[in-house]
Amino acid sequence: MNRSTRFYRASRHANTACSRGRRRSSWASRLGRLTAASQHGGGRQSFHACTAPAARRQQADRRPWPRVSGEVTKLRTTKLTVHRTDELPRPDRTHLGCIPITTPARTLIDLAGVLDEESLEAAVENGFRQGRVSERLLRAPLDALGGSGRAGTASLRQILDRRGEKAAALEHRLEVKVWRLLLRSGLPKPVRQQPVEVAGRRYRLDFAWPSFRVAVEADGFATHGGRRAFHGDRRRMAGLVSEGWRIVPVTWHDATARPKEWLQEVGRTLALAR
Repeated sequence: MNRSTRFYRASRHANTACSRGRRRSSWASRLGRLTAASQHGGGRQSFHACTAPAARRQQADRRPWPRVSGEVTKLRTTKLTVHRTDELPRPDRTHLGCIPITTPARTLIDLAGVLDEESLEAAVENGFRQGRVSERLLRAPLDALGGSGRAGTASLRQILDRRGEKAAALEHRLEVKVWRLLLRSGLPKPVRQQPVEVAGRRYRLDFAWPSFRVAVEADGFATHGGRRAFHGDRRRMAGLVSEGWRIVPVTWHDATARPKEWLQEVGRTLALAR
């Protein structure tokens, strides 16, 4: 009997098709359908739990996004993309309720072979932020599985090496993009999520050089575009400036359309603070 393991990554269309009707497309109904799929396969399948936005939009989402692994004898749909692996050891498997799934660490290792490096780093930071993985939990299976020739494992190791063992997790995709820009720029490596206190209020700076009192703040319109956020940001900025901090804002446009010019602005700000 063929014991090779197959991974089936659900496409964007399959998430809709599996529940027929947007208003009834609940997570509970999807879990029920996945349970039925596992039982239909004789219990030999396990689902590969990754986050849908990590692989599609690379944004945070707490709901697992399924893949299927195991022996599949009859595949009668074009809504799935097939990926194969030669093995799925027991330590790489866990359960979501009654449904067998892969561990978050194994999911990231498999994603490393199909995602570009920035998207992979966003998925890794998402896992750290949600507390689903740690340096130790990710390094162990990576060392066991990431031999020569396995796609993406070198990139995953580099991501872990760059972030450091005790680094705070990045909070959204823009921060990931900015982090990667700063590391490639030749500027001093910043501290991530630097805590500061101003007049009894506690803030967290996205990226900071505490010895220079210079910080970079990533301003995404989705979280900073409302009236309340606008006034809160101005109050926060005034407090930080009053304590001698120099703040360099960065938007998605800065990071994508004019990264070189923006990095020069950061460099000049650091030079002025020395």
